[in-house]
Amino acid sequence: MHARELREQPISELLRHLLQQASLLMQHALGLARHELKNQARDAALCAALFAVAGLLGTLGFAALTAAFVLALALALPSWEAALIVAVIYGAVALAFGLSAFGRARTMPMPAQQAMRDLKVGIAQMEPTFGAIAFRADVPARMRERINRRVSDARHIVASYLRRAS
Repeated sequence: MHARELREQPISELLRHLLQQASLLMQHALGLARHELKNQARDAALCAALFAVAGLLGTLGFAALTAAFVLALALALPSWEAALIVAVIYGAVALAFGLSAFGRARTMPMPAQQAMRDLKVGIAQMEPTFGAIAFRADVPARMRERINRRVSDARHIVASYLRRAS
């Protein structure tokens, strides 16, 4: 419905229309978010399995390489010093990789971004209904002020929800 048609509707019809729009919007947003998260979870599970296999094989290779380093250094130094030097080097490299991973993890996007965009678009599409309720011509001034406050409160609630979700 257009804004002009909406303003001609009774307030009860406008509220019914607004609730119907909000219900459909939330159903759509939740369905889309569920679908996005399901796909992301499936992809993440596959990646996790591949990383687990790679990590296990890498750990075994790394253990053999560590033994080789310690034995090579043990030719010139006592065994405990050789093992300590290798451990310190590995610790420094692990710290560098950990800090790099932490920096990347902080910049990862929030899941279900398409659902959030659709929710914002849907709320914008409900704006004419909000306006029609607020400016209904045959509602007494006292009631109109109450409705304006409630519509304004609803807008603020939706806006704060979107800010928290972003």
